[in-house]
Amino acid sequence: MNQTVGMRRKEGNIDLLQEQYALEFCVYQTKRFGVEIPEPTQGQHVVSTPSYRAWFKSWNSYFQEELSEAEFKEYDKLSSAKLDISKFRPKVDWRENIVA
Repeated sequence: MNQTVGMRRKEGNIDLLQEQYALEFCVYQTKRFGVEIPEPTQGQHVVSTPSYRAWFKSWNSYFQEELSEAEFKEYDKLSSAKLDISKFRPKVDWRENIVA
């Protein structure tokens, strides 16, 4: 059941505004990997850019299509234990996929 409480839309028990801010925070954090994201001003949303879309597509493709299930389980285990996961970095630089 969808409902609107003030200006906050809720889907079941999920506060979509809170989820949107959490997602935008994660997108904005990709700046530390070299992704170009403009600085949002107060009251504005984080804007997806060609740089972000190339970064996301590269990593999503890598995890969804290139890693075997065994490799993903190993990655997940090491990541959860906060151990070195650098061997799981894609061989291709995501910057090569930027489409303006």
